Amino acid sequence: MLCHKSVLELFWATSSKTYSGNTFFRVLPSLLNSQELHDSVVALLLMLDAARIVEVINRVPVHKLELVLAVPRDKLVATLSGVQDDKFSVTLVPLLLEPEVFLAEVLVPVLKQCEHPELLTAFVNNLELPTLLLLLRGAHCQQLVALLDALEYQDVAPSSTVIVLLQEASMDSDFVSKKLLPLLQQADPQ
Repeated sequence: MLCHKSVLELFWATSSKTYSGNTFFRVLPSLLNSQELHDSVVALLLMLDAARIVEVINRVPVHKLELVLAVPRDKLVATLSGVQDDKFSVTLVPLLLEPEVFLAEVLVPVLKQCEHPELLTAFVNNLELPTLLLLLRGAHCQQLVALLDALEYQDVAPSSTVIVLLQEASMDSDFVSKKLLPLLQQADPQ
């Protein structure tokens, strides 16, 4: 297992080149020292590219990181391990910058409750941020969990019907607000 000192030494070169402030070195120790978050933090430190970790710690406020890191480690790793490099900065980090109430009432419960959180990763990788936010904000948590649990991997492939429908729907806000979201909201999560 990687000790705290090794983790800090591992990221010193990357963080000093990537960011001139001290946010990384102020926040990381507090996250590592949290008994509730320690396992998730260490798992992500070992899994993610150092530049990505530095970007998240430097851009996302610590209270929002703490909310998301409270998701069980296995679900967090399953979700984040598949995020494509080109989607990390333009979709995932802005998603983590959403208001705290959105994280606490939508994103975290969905990640905690769904059986296959990596399917949410497919949405992150295949949808633009506004489309993803329309879906996450517009449906109730239980409907989102039921949707994710009902889908299979081929359903969320880049050219799948689900992804193409969501991409096309995002260009028509009336369709989304009057048809798609009510359909999701009225669906029986059972």
